[in-house]
Amino acid sequence: MLHSILIIAASGIVLFHKEFVNAERKAKQIGGIITALLKFSTQRTGLPVAYIELDNVGVSIATSGESRVTCTCAVFHDPADGSEFGQLLARELLQAFTQAYPVDTPALPAGGGRSTGGSGSTGVYSMDAYGEFQGKIAHVIRNAVKPLLDQLQEQRGIVLVLLLNSSHSEHDSDSSLMSMSSGGVHMAGGGGAGLGGLGLQHATADVDKLAVLANHQALMGVATDIMGVEGDTPHSVTLRSRRTTLLLLRVERSGSSLVAVFKNSVDASWCMKQIEKTAEIVRKVLAMASNLKT
Repeated sequence: MLHSILIIAASGIVLFHKEFVNAERKAKQIGGIITALLKFSTQRTGLPVAYIELDNVGVSIATSGESRVTCTCAVFHDPADGSEFGQLLARELLQAFTQAYPVDTPALPAGGGRSTGGSGSTGVYSMDAYGEFQGKIAHVIRNAVKPLLDQLQEQRGIVLVLLLNSSHSEHDSDSSLMSMSSGGVHMAGGGGAGLGGLGLQHATADVDKLAVLANHQALMGVATDIMGVEGDTPHSVTLRSRRTTLLLLRVERSGSSLVAVFKNSVDASWCMKQIEKTAEIVRKVLAMASNLKT
């Protein structure tokens, strides 16, 4: 569960603050504490603090700037979510924020925003100069799966990774996807009608979009019929060819699936472990994005 998000300038001034639970966090003080903690850890170890875990909350921290910190994102979330999940959100939110509002100095934002922290002190802007960023949070979190899948595809032996999303929107899709035939796994073409509302949210290589959707529907339909005989539902499907293996994992009850293709020459158990680890984080990301929309 996401508790809160803070975007903090290098001076400690909180540029953006959003609470998702009924918690009274003092953003002004937290901004100063996190800034001081980052400076202390960098001075003592040469590395900034990336994650803090307490009994009831985990704090994932991401910083921008190579030689010096220009902006920081702190994401407060349930400790059970894990540091890897929290770090992913913090990085993606910070990247989206700094792209929308370039932050290099703790100067006042355009539009006349003013700080409530007094002269030279940390504080919170009293005007919602960055308030519109709130409306982008769900979209940013939903698209956080893309770098996650790209990272999985870079692992040894992984050939291709796809995410098919039942709550897909055209705004989130990659319209440039074309055709695919990879490593001995061939997906036959099919019609675009009756695809059950699925969409291809992300692919790490060019694929035939309609063929992927049609074959996914047919494959899951057969698997559902077979498992239905035993009163069960399919959670994964594995197809093995001479050179490659395809693993399909359901990541949402509504039908979203993670599809990964890996080489048979690489240890299958290792590949499946990496794929399942990624699928678990994808589940958390999609669930959180869905909750933010409701």
